[in-house]
Amino acid sequence: MSRNLSSNCISITCSNDARSYSFGAVRKPEFLPPTTDALRLHIKRCNYQVCVWENAHIPKPSLPRLQDCGWIVQREQVVPRLITLDPIPETCPEIVVCHCKGHCNTKNCSCRKANVSCIKLCTPCKRSCLNSGDTQ
Repeated sequence: MSRNLSSNCISITCSNDARSYSFGAVRKPEFLPPTTDALRLHIKRCNYQVCVWENAHIPKPSLPRLQDCGWIVQREQVVPRLITLDPIPETCPEIVVCHCKGHCNTKNCSCRKANVSCIKLCTPCKRSCLNSGDTQ
């Protein structure tokens, strides 16, 4: 019996898409993929390190400024700049998702309990339930 796997494919074009897709599936924020902003800064830091290694044989190499490469210089210490943007917009400080296997029609549903509609990040219902906002 063959199974159509293409129906399970999703379109992810950036780190933020991967983060949004994974949001409902992970239990802790630290397991989410990085934001596009955090990934960009990480790549800049990696690129700076590669520049250092490539020029290691030169006594006084011409390197880009640390501050332009994802680093912060504080009191003669260099620390990584992890983000420049808020990871979660201020407009949604608390996001509620459920993991209901039913129709999200009881107070066991964390979305219904919080008095909000289910969203696409809820798994496995993905808004195809009785608490989607369209059917209330």
